[in-house]
Amino acid sequence: MKNSFLIISPELVAEFTPGQPIIELYKGSGITCAASIGNKEKIIVGTTASYFFLSDNKIIHNVPCPEITNIKEIKGQLWFG
Repeated sequence: MKNSFLIISPELVAEFTPGQPIIELYKGSGITCAASIGNKEKIIVGTTASYFFLSDNKIIHNVPCPEITNIKEIKGQLWFG
C-alpha cells in the first residue's frame, strides 16, 4: 500500500493509488473506520459492533465498547476510539 490511501464508507473499504483503478478490499455493513498498520502490511477495520483484520477475517467482539470509530497504531500497539 505504498503511496496509497484507504477509502472508507459504511459498506466498503477500498484502496486508492494515484494513476491506478480503485481496488475494493472489503464489502460489508456497519463499517466505521479502517487503518493500515504494521508498516502498511495489514489493514484493520472497525465496525459498529467489533473490529477485524482483513487478512484474518476473524471478528473480535470482546471489547469494552464495541462501536469502534477510530483506530491508531502507536509504537506497535493498537488504540481504539
